[in-house]
Amino acid sequence: MAKQQLPGEVVHATRVCADNKFRLKPDHWLTRLFAFLVFFFAQKFGMEMHAGVLMANHYHLYFTDWTALRDKFLGSLNATLSRWTKRERGITGHFWNQYRDNDFPVLDKRRSEQTIVYIVTNPVRAGIVKDYRDYDGWILGPCHWGKKIEVLRPPKVLRRIGIPSLTVTVSPPSVFGGEELEVVRRRLEGQIQAEQARIDREFTRERVAQGIPIEEAGDWATGTRYVRSLPSEYSPVQQTKGKRKRVDFASADPVIRDFAKSRKREFDRRYEAGKAELKAGGTPMFPPGTIGYQRAGIATEPVTDPWYPPNLPRFSALALERMAGFTGQHEAKSRNTRPRQPRTIDSWLFLSEVQSRLEASKVRLSHIWSHRTPRLRDG
Repeated sequence: MAKQQLPGEVVHATRVCADNKFRLKPDHWLTRLFAFLVFFFAQKFGMEMHAGVLMANHYHLYFTDWTALRDKFLGSLNATLSRWTKRERGITGHFWNQYRDNDFPVLDKRRSEQTIVYIVTNPVRAGIVKDYRDYDGWILGPCHWGKKIEVLRPPKVLRRIGIPSLTVTVSPPSVFGGEELEVVRRRLEGQIQAEQARIDREFTRERVAQGIPIEEAGDWATGTRYVRSLPSEYSPVQQTKGKRKRVDFASADPVIRDFAKSRKREFDRRYEAGKAELKAGGTPMFPPGTIGYQRAGIATEPVTDPWYPPNLPRFSALALERMAGFTGQHEAKSRNTRPRQPRTIDSWLFLSEVQSRLEASKVRLSHIWSHRTPRLRDG
């Protein structure tokens, strides 16, 4: 089934290394590279970052997609990150796990808070630090909201773009519209501290059960230095076999969840009907958010409010202002927003000529190969 991408969605994206190997060990160079690539491609494709973390074998990002181009954003980020990391660390083979990539919209405020808490407490849950602020790798959380962050480009990386650094201001997602920034930050910091305390008690209880004295059981954090000392091919767990079920959305509100399910069924039905009509030679109108056909020049319906969950302040005045700013910036700077030109008769003749020459070359090669291949004698 196709995946729908609508502008203004708040998205949780994650990607895991192949075989869960520690190919993203957060040393100084990789932390700097990842931070620069995230904010560089976010500005290029119109994404607004809210939270994220870079772990040794995966990453999490939480952002608002104002232009419905998150597939290009994530594709550019993953390709560039894997290429430069392979070159720097001498890694060969597949870099990413093909079964463990996912990005999906988060549809309500409560699930948004749970997602942010889950992302920033990843280093604590992995046993590296006790407080996410002590993590030496790249992490973005509520403590950074409302502040300007300067991101430096690593030396000898992407020199042709001519940008030595980026200055960005991190803000909370639009689902918290109408609330003061300090109130939202204080509430989320309290939830993060409660989750960190729960993880601390759980680790301490496990160590006491293993026979470690109670005085030493609370000292369970290994630190980032230990993670950096492990080889890049180290894998803590086995790779998950088989393809995981794709997550289409996340919501803690049953009303919004039921609405999203019905919307997904309607989107799939209209998408399959449009694909069948297109295959039969017709001119269908695909539902909004059908990005692949939209970029190919095939008509899609405009995005309207009924496609978004109810009772959600997604398009407040601030959200509309951000969307207009990001969309205008992307249309001015990106070269990929130009509509694809239909092929003319000359181009089709050229392609047919190339295809005929390729077929002729295949015939000649097969003829030469048959003459050069020794034949077995009869008898």
